[in-house]
Amino acid sequence: MIISLFIIAASIVLLVYWFRYTCLMIIESRQCLEHAEKIVFANRLSFAGIQQDLLNENVPLDKLYKSLDNDYRVISYLRQHATALAGGSVEQKLLTVDYQLVKLWYGVTKLVAPPQARKALVEMSAIIGFFAGEMGQRASQSSAA
Repeated sequence: MIISLFIIAASIVLLVYWFRYTCLMIIESRQCLEHAEKIVFANRLSFAGIQQDLLNENVPLDKLYKSLDNDYRVISYLRQHATALAGGSVEQKLLTVDYQLVKLWYGVTKLVAPPQARKALVEMSAIIGFFAGEMGQRASQSSAA
């Protein structure tokens, strides 16, 4: 009985580790920020500026969070209504789940551990940047064809 519980607990820990590692590798490996500029400018997204604001420790985190959440809503709307992105890849689905989990983590840590909340906002902005870059890359590919 105890061995079974240990195996289940170890499996859950390894699954969580795999999920976090995979999401971070997706974000780091496929940064298309040069393509994101079109999407950022056209939709007045603020995640790139927020990444700079997060370096300043005097900026209130809730204000940045609200801006990031608004950017995510805009990106989600665009992704849902873009014909080329319908359905989404496995990477997009993983990052969508990761965004929701990091958003929850921010809510838990914003009062208790502000440095952890700041890291959560950094990851949230990176995920939005990934989605914007991917959309910009697809838009430039379709306009070149």
